[in-house]
Amino acid sequence: MSLNWPIPSYVGEQYTFNGFTWEWNGDAWQSLGPGQVGPTGATGGTGATGGIGASGPTGETGATGGTGATGATGATGATGATGTTGETGPTGATGATGATGGTGATGETGATGATGASSGLHGFMFKYTAGGTATGPGFGVNGQVTSANLSTSAQTLNRMEFRPFCPLYDMNVGQMTLEVTTVSASSIIRLAIYSASATGSPGTKLIESGDLSSATTGMKAYVISGGYTLTAGELYWLTLHNRGGATGPTVRAFTNLTPLFTDLNGGTATWNSFIQSSVTTVPLPTTATPSKSANTVSPNILLSL
Repeated sequence: MSLNWPIPSYVGEQYTFNGFTWEWNGDAWQSLGPGQVGPTGATGGTGATGGIGASGPTGETGATGGTGATGATGATGATGATGTTGETGPTGATGATGATGGTGATGETGATGATGASSGLHGFMFKYTAGGTATGPGFGVNGQVTSANLSTSAQTLNRMEFRPFCPLYDMNVGQMTLEVTTVSASSIIRLAIYSASATGSPGTKLIESGDLSSATTGMKAYVISGGYTLTAGELYWLTLHNRGGATGPTVRAFTNLTPLFTDLNGGTATWNSFIQSSVTTVPLPTTATPSKSANTVSPNILLSL
């Protein structure tokens, strides 16, 4: 059987075969006996590289090293961008009401105003029955009115006559009345109330009656549905209009009116009321465009509460 030399693993490794032993000297297998050692044979060729041996077991983990020294503090970083504004928080509860302060001292009494004139524009209408018989005193635009102040006034056809009235207290007017003393065939009258404009003249229409016949004599009344409130101290214009006849009717009036207005342009002219001519249709104008009148006789339109 021929020798099958093993691949040596280290110098001094021995190999025995058939009673003979050889030892690897790093270059060749050297015979150790028992026979006489022959001459060293030629160096055999380099054997094939042995396979990689299995990995040895992992060594034990070494002890943990000591903590290194603390490094130097780094430079401060740049300031970050401003964050978005947060949502508004809920409104806090209302605080308790503070105590009421003490009452201040009473101020001094103001000086007494001057006494007003005894005549001028007043608020009550003179009362009378049909035919002009007085039933009691009243007040008109010339102080106290008596029977001697009552008269009549022939109306011009298609004309509006305005007479002033200023209530002394707030009043809810439920009816307007006027007496026709002399008829005009087919004639018709209307009663109305206008407010005062910025200059005091008749301005805007507030109340207007329906048609009231002046083709017969007697008291002609217009009932205001629900009434209409006139404010104390405000100037109003009680208005009479006639149309439809050949001439205007004659109505109860009062006379001796004190002039209410004076020429604002420095003149001496005075006047008591206003008129507006050539008003041929109804309803009456919403806004009056009257002319001044110095007539001292004015239709006595009565107001009932």
